[in-house]
Parts: sequence; C-alpha cells; structure tokens
Amino acid sequence: MRAGALLLIGLAAPLAAQAQGAGADFDPAALESCLSGADDPASCIGKAAQQCIGDAASVQDRRACYDAERALWSDRAATALDSLRRAAAASDAAKIAAGKSPSGLQGAQLGEAEAAWARYRDGACAYGAALQSEGAEAEEAGCLMRKTAEHALELQSWAGLLAGEARP
Repeated sequence: MRAGALLLIGLAAPLAAQAQGAGADFDPAALESCLSGADDPASCIGKAAQQCIGDAASVQDRRACYDAERALWSDRAATALDSLRRAAAASDAAKIAAGKSPSGLQGAQLGEAEAAWARYRDGACAYGAALQSEGAEAEEAGCLMRKTAEHALELQSWAGLLAGEARP
C-alpha cells in the first residue's frame, strides 16, 4: 500500500526539479487556470506543456515541458491517493472490527492497482517510444504525462466520490 505512494513521491521529486529547469516558458498557472474553468478536466491535459513547447522546440525542450507538466499531475495524483488510502484504511478497520474476512480489503486492492497501473504506464509509453524514429524521448515523456494526468483525474474522481463530491 505504501509502495504506491513512495513510487509516486519518488517520481514526483525529480520531476519537480526538472520543472524548475524547464525554463521560463513553463507556466504551472496555465494548467490550474484551465482546470478551474473547464467542464471536462481531461481537456486540460497537455495545455501547459503545449504552451511551454511553442512552435519550434527541440526534443530536449519538449521533454522538459512534458516532464514539468507531468510533475504537476503527479502531485495531484499523490494528493488524491492519500485521500483514498485514508478512506481505505477506515473501511478496512471497520470490516475487521465487524468480524468480516480481511480478504478483499480496499487498502490492499488500491496498492495492487497502483503497482499494476505504474507498470502498464511505463511499459506502454516505452513501447510507443520504441516505435518512433526521431524524438522518441519527447514522445515517451508526452505519453507519461498524458497517462499520469488521466490517472490523476481518475484518482481525484474516486476521492471525490468518497467525499460526496460530483467531480474533482
């Protein structure tokens, strides 16, 4: 269960440092602004990175922009995951206190799902990058950013359901 959080935190820290080095062109406010006004938060995926990339960015610049936005989504995912873990721990404790079987506990399921998702994301993006002849590093970074963003929105939606909210 803690492995998933450590994985996200371990990924977010270097990405946050890279976001600092992405240059003055990356503006985290572009993502926050989009999310605050969007009916569909998924429509905001990649907006800050695209603004950072502009028209003629090098492969390294594109990768830095994608990595910088990915760091923002990783932070959002980690926050939602913390909420889900707390809810799972409370649910699991209630089941155990009621004398129910510990099999199928939410905490274990969440940890397994996070580990499987990380393997899928990494494998799918590495495969997609392997199909590219030029700019594979940037394409892989873009894929990692998109999949991390989609997952963050899914985690936020689940956390919102537990909190009784309509959307993240």
